[in-house]
Amino acid sequence: MRIANRLRRVFALLSIATLLTAVLPMGVVSATSGNPAYCDSDVPRLNNQNFGTEIPVIMVHGFQGNDTDWGSINDSSSFAGRINNIPGVAVAHRFDYDWSKWVNYKDNGPRLAKTIDCISQLSVHNGGKGKVIIVGYSMGGLVARDATGHISPDGQRDIAEEVGQAITIGTPHTGTKIPVVGVPWSLARGFMSGSVELTLLPDFSLNTVVHTIAGDAERVYYDALHREVKRENPHDDTLVSESSAHAAATDNADIGGGQRTLACEKGYQNMSFIPWYSWYRELGNAPCEHGRLIQDASNGVREDTITAIEKYASWLNTPPAVKKSFTVGPLTVTFDGRWINAGYGASGPNGDIIGQDLTNGTACTNCSTTPPPTVYPGILIANMALWCNDGRTMMECATAGSWTNNHVGSAPDITVGGRTPDSSIRFSQSGATNGNRIFWCFEAEKICIDYGTGADVNLEPSTALLDLLHSATWSD
Repeated sequence: MRIANRLRRVFALLSIATLLTAVLPMGVVSATSGNPAYCDSDVPRLNNQNFGTEIPVIMVHGFQGNDTDWGSINDSSSFAGRINNIPGVAVAHRFDYDWSKWVNYKDNGPRLAKTIDCISQLSVHNGGKGKVIIVGYSMGGLVARDATGHISPDGQRDIAEEVGQAITIGTPHTGTKIPVVGVPWSLARGFMSGSVELTLLPDFSLNTVVHTIAGDAERVYYDALHREVKRENPHDDTLVSESSAHAAATDNADIGGGQRTLACEKGYQNMSFIPWYSWYRELGNAPCEHGRLIQDASNGVREDTITAIEKYASWLNTPPAVKKSFTVGPLTVTFDGRWINAGYGASGPNGDIIGQDLTNGTACTNCSTTPPPTVYPGILIANMALWCNDGRTMMECATAGSWTNNHVGSAPDITVGGRTPDSSIRFSQSGATNGNRIFWCFEAEKICIDYGTGADVNLEPSTALLDLLHSATWSD
């Protein structure tokens, strides 16, 4: 009887296995227990799935750290808890990874990519927008960058497009000159300035709002009698320089991007009374040092992070109808969050409109700054009726002066509020070597549109520009 019962159980299990084989596609591996079925099996069980339509946040710890460094999401005084309490935002997961391996190790960047996709899809299933916020500290910011270079496990989505905002805290985006001791050379070399491991990491997408935070510990030296003798300004947090920490920043601060440097003093006292001999000791840690950036609740990192997230959340949830609209002559255009510095130009209301396109950029080729800054094109929409009244065409007026003889080709076809321009031109600005500005003009409406850069960079119209022009309206 017992043998018969056991045989029945065996046959039942075999039947279930056969059924699952029949209904599950080959290669499909079930999700981790507790996660949604559409999540990859490599995704760890999520800390929080009950975020509804709130914007989900993933927090990624740093070198020699772990996921508990952020504190509990249920502790309102911890870093994770404070972010979790932001209205419209929720911490979905504190991601843990193997910091003894480089960022692109399979259980680091690639697994974070799968986690981002899982949480993004969960957001969509919950009725949210599918955009994820990443907060990465130190090495965690590099892991986040690597993750954005992947695609979803089913090959249908770019992870970069699922990351709406990235906040990096003390991340060595271009490396550090200070050696990382106590770890294998294969890992330490990845943090060095100009290392191959760093140069191969993808940059954040132009559609991701990036906010970077750096520490700047000013070194103050005192003699044995505690009198100040000198100050040093290395402009770093004792491990990562400001320039390295800010290398991934964008300047769209109005929607949660840009950069912030937190400064403090670090004291050193000479313990020797012998004039020609110095023996300095540290006078305690400074709150902006690398190791204290996310641990010190008083240094401003948490407040700055929260402010950046609040701005992004507000922007993401702002209905298009409340975006910024401006009018010159008969033309009105409405800028969305893909543009910064949008407003009226030097000629003022009804004179000209300006804006900077953050979705379209490339490294400057004629800049002396290292690393070369990213150049973003700007738009100028001018009411030519205010100053072009001498019989010339709108295009002749617009391209007068040094640009007249710099015609280098035809401009891309566009429509503005359903109308096609009467004339267009691609030209090279005086002193530049590439065709990097484009003009479109409307004769009857007396409007000209200028799009491009002021450096040796040739940028084609972006989706943000085409959307801006397509949605424009005419009053006549």
